[in-house]
Amino acid sequence: MVIITERDVNIFKILSSGASDLADIRKMLRDVYKTDVSPNALQKRLSLLKKDDYIRSRVYAKKNEGLRVKKEGYEQEESEKAMRSNVPFALYALTFLSIAVLVERGYDHNWIRACLPGPPFIKHDEMVREVVRAIKKEAARVGYSFGLVDELNLKRMASKYKSRENLPDLLVRLTLDIGSEQIVKRYNLEIDNNTISPLYMVDKVLKSKRRTIIICNDSKSRMESFLRAFKSAVKDEAKRNLIKRKQRKGNVQPLQQHEDIPLAHKVVFTYIKEFCSRGFLQTNFISIDGEPVYIVPPEINKKIIIRGRGVYDT
Repeated sequence: MVIITERDVNIFKILSSGASDLADIRKMLRDVYKTDVSPNALQKRLSLLKKDDYIRSRVYAKKNEGLRVKKEGYEQEESEKAMRSNVPFALYALTFLSIAVLVERGYDHNWIRACLPGPPFIKHDEMVREVVRAIKKEAARVGYSFGLVDELNLKRMASKYKSRENLPDLLVRLTLDIGSEQIVKRYNLEIDNNTISPLYMVDKVLKSKRRTIIICNDSKSRMESFLRAFKSAVKDEAKRNLIKRKQRKGNVQPLQQHEDIPLAHKVVFTYIKEFCSRGFLQTNFISIDGEPVYIVPPEINKKIIIRGRGVYDT
């Protein structure tokens, strides 16, 4: 039976944000935990952990464009050939045993992502993983507390929701210390990979009882499509009346602070590269009107008490 080492725990922490391939795990071990390990040694260790049910994996027949095949010692030309090829590859994820190890070290069970995506959703799952890592990184730096539940765990808690169809990719709660007071903010996060129509996203936001942050892929045309769709919805009085009627007639009454949120104030946008590099507090979000907006205004941001490093590294 395998004896769990500190490096194994770090691997579990890396996988707690979402499924990862060998190259990503190795990169995170090196960059975050300052542990350099060869691909062969890491592969052998992952195999041992899998044998004892600490991790699970799935082999995918085709390399998704969102992931990169990285071969040690390859020249650039060979590396590019590898990226274009249909080389089978594996993604790794946590099991109940490794989740238990993390929970013992302070991780909340509901904030751990332990799913292996279906082949059509590899790129999207990778984007969600990177967003989760960005939140953890910022929380560790600032020391704010957060709650984070992904779509899979939300489905498991579906009895609290009227429809599974409108569940966000992530439900996030931030608790910020401002002097002697606390500010609590809750958001739906939608990570967009250009796979659904902007009108569908408009309808999803209208039906939600919380404010939404839409994190787009780095396509300017995609962002423009969203802004056009939401601007049209704001002008559509019928849709604005519809959301008010749904809030009044819904079986589950919205919380007082979320009642009658105008659509113009209910959603903001950003690019995934921007969010992953700057987090909630520093990202310059975009309003429906295309104007810059911050989740926390700069004058308040300066007053946030830095608590120091939190429990979440990755």
